[in-house]
Amino acid sequence: MNRYLLSGMGLWIFLVISHSWIRWIWLLIWGIWLWKQNHRCFYLFLLSIVLIQLKLLIPSSMPQTELVGKVVTIRKHSFILRVNQKDIWINSDDEVLLDDQVSVSCKLRPIVSTQNRVGYSFEQWAKHHNIHYQCTASRIDVIKQGKSLRRWVQLKVREMPEETKEILKMFLFHIYDAKVDWLFLCLSLGIHLSYGLKMIKKVCSYFFTEKRVQQIMYGCDIFLAIFYHFSFLSVRYLIRDGLKFSSLDCQDQWGLMICILTCLFPTYITELKFLIPLGIAFFQCFGKKRSSMVIYLYISLLQLMKQGFLSLNNIVYMIVMRPIFSWIFCICILRLWLPIDGIFPYLYSFIQWIQQDISMFSLELIGKPNLFCVILIFVLLVQYQTFHKKKYLSFVLLCLLMNQKQNILLPYARVHYLDVGQGDCTLISLPFGKGNILIDTGGSVSSDVAKEIVVPVLKSYGISSLDLVLLTHDDLDHSGAYGSLIKLIPIKETIVEKQKEYTVGAFRIFDGLYHQRYEDSNANSLTACFELYGVRFLFLGDCGMQQEKEIVKQYQNLTVDVLKVAHHGSKTSTSNKLLESIKPEMAIISVGAYNRYHHPSEEVLLRLDQYQIPYWQTKNEKAITVIVTPWMYWMKSESGKIRLYW
Repeated sequence: MNRYLLSGMGLWIFLVISHSWIRWIWLLIWGIWLWKQNHRCFYLFLLSIVLIQLKLLIPSSMPQTELVGKVVTIRKHSFILRVNQKDIWINSDDEVLLDDQVSVSCKLRPIVSTQNRVGYSFEQWAKHHNIHYQCTASRIDVIKQGKSLRRWVQLKVREMPEETKEILKMFLFHIYDAKVDWLFLCLSLGIHLSYGLKMIKKVCSYFFTEKRVQQIMYGCDIFLAIFYHFSFLSVRYLIRDGLKFSSLDCQDQWGLMICILTCLFPTYITELKFLIPLGIAFFQCFGKKRSSMVIYLYISLLQLMKQGFLSLNNIVYMIVMRPIFSWIFCICILRLWLPIDGIFPYLYSFIQWIQQDISMFSLELIGKPNLFCVILIFVLLVQYQTFHKKKYLSFVLLCLLMNQKQNILLPYARVHYLDVGQGDCTLISLPFGKGNILIDTGGSVSSDVAKEIVVPVLKSYGISSLDLVLLTHDDLDHSGAYGSLIKLIPIKETIVEKQKEYTVGAFRIFDGLYHQRYEDSNANSLTACFELYGVRFLFLGDCGMQQEKEIVKQYQNLTVDVLKVAHHGSKTSTSNKLLESIKPEMAIISVGAYNRYHHPSEEVLLRLDQYQIPYWQTKNEKAITVIVTPWMYWMKSESGKIRLYW
């Protein structure tokens, strides 16, 4: 029995589970089973859990305004400063050097960003890297210069021609501004490093014995760990190759590596740079030969889980670029000693060209798989890797194809309040895929909300087109992303003018103010009231108290279960008269953190409290989903909260 394999698998699943109560149920079940299988295995598992929890429970207090610390990581227009073992994200255009001791004057604030079902969330990424605060530097002073090897290399790179400098920054220090997902993934995973190490190993095997090659490779791992100051990537190589000196078999080596890495980096467990290489290593422990198909399907599954959709281009680019990036990495190493600047303009042009993300294939998989589907595909991949029977691959492909149609298999309705920052965007999904309606699209001057948030969420639910888009009014934060959205996904009908009702099949949305016209854009917002299995929803756009008064006057017996608070919680809306009349069970406020309007107003929150109406804000709870069945409905947020209503 592979005791370390069992410990590693249990630990991995424990940390991947997002809901805390399910996580502890799993811990109890797996712990009892391990105790019966092997006591030593159980003790290793329990010790790892204790160490991880101790590390996760370390409090993160707000540092001082005047920060003094060491520069540990550099990014485009920013860097990470380590102050008393706490990492702070500093926004600055000033060029700083790694490992310098610097003083930074700035005003700190917690890191907050949008977070939806899928897609990139800066707040989530920062949390995984134990970064909780950020600021924009007003002044940076160097107190003490560092003496590390990577600082010496950085100084050497600064004196090189511009195009050479950009390439070396990208491949040696991971300082880049990747415009496409697959390029970002390749560089963040360190694919060029892993393939480069394999190239070195292959060359050394022609001149040295297997034992000597193993020692040389471990020496390379130690060098990388020192150069990158024991980052996750370098420590993974160090542990992986170090365990090869032991007498453990492949599966136990993998299990022990998982235990060590999760104890050292517990917050990295759900990141692709953890899941992809460790998953590939897991599959390599089964069967006598490595199957590339299993690895590519596994990577595809992870990207579907993270992004909600997957383009075949991404997999093809990763396969093709892996050796190319490794050769570029080797050329960058040589440039530190040899004046070969003539080749770098061509490399720079090549990098610029591939960042255009040229589509080679139009094939795309959509739909974020549920937990059952993920487990089933994972088991099928292990079976294929072990027995190499094509029927297992056929079942995997069938699962992926069926997953694309998940929307038509669901018997319940869903209302998704997307987290688009300071703006409004709500998706209504009818049961059995009978229709998908979008109320507003959100919008921003600094980002493409449709491309970065709305479309990935739609695709994550297997939605490839919209039946109706309802734009409440022509404000940037409500309809600014529509121009981009219509280019990215088919839309059958768009409504911008008031009507008595808007229909999708048998589904009806009523506008309570369709007969009223106002000069002010906010006051003239389209309103939307509809029912799903008897649960009534009300959307008021940016209407003010006067419009709320009209609704109450015209519909005196109107009651509402879920209220979308008007105008992001502005004090000009959500009157006492409205709340007293409609008596909502729950209120949703779509609002961005640190918005310049200071929404929501304290007056509105006090009114909601006065009428004992619970409320969720997207800036705190992130994206919110209401799931409606004929017997009950419940609400869940990306922050982990759940409310149940019968």
